[in-house]
Amino acid sequence: MAKWMNNIHKSRYWVDVILLILFVAAASQKATGNFIHEWLSLALILPLVVHLLMHWQWLVNIPKKLFSPKLALKIRINILLNGLLYLSLLLVMLSGVMISKDALPTLGLFITRDHFWNAIHHLSTNYLLGFIGVHIAMHIYWITRQTKSIFRKRAFTNERQPQQSSLGGVK
Repeated sequence: MAKWMNNIHKSRYWVDVILLILFVAAASQKATGNFIHEWLSLALILPLVVHLLMHWQWLVNIPKKLFSPKLALKIRINILLNGLLYLSLLLVMLSGVMISKDALPTLGLFITRDHFWNAIHHLSTNYLLGFIGVHIAMHIYWITRQTKSIFRKRAFTNERQPQQSSLGGVK
């Protein structure tokens, strides 16, 4: 594979790792507390935008692909899943802003919280968790291949190179 393609895959991999770590930390509200939960959730916006930009060509081609009769079922499911994932993420973030107790008041913004948004936040979060799990499962081959590629190269460069012995053989 061309070197630039390996670099884009490596970049996508690390952006996705950061996104997953931030998401898991943000989703662990009971462990982090509400203040950290809200700020980590807001911090997710940047890597999420980077993730979408890194996959922009795929996003732009969706309308062309979706109605192609030759499109494989797996790709159609992937498009549907990504759409549902995106919509549930938007609902989680919008409802999260609407029920914010810490982040928005810290910024000087005060919104009257409503039980409706609280229910939407919890329901859409449950869907989001499921969609992320299926998304990861659908891309597990790519994740595994990239993980092996990245860590195999590091392991090889960190190993000691064989040294010549005084007798001419390898130690």
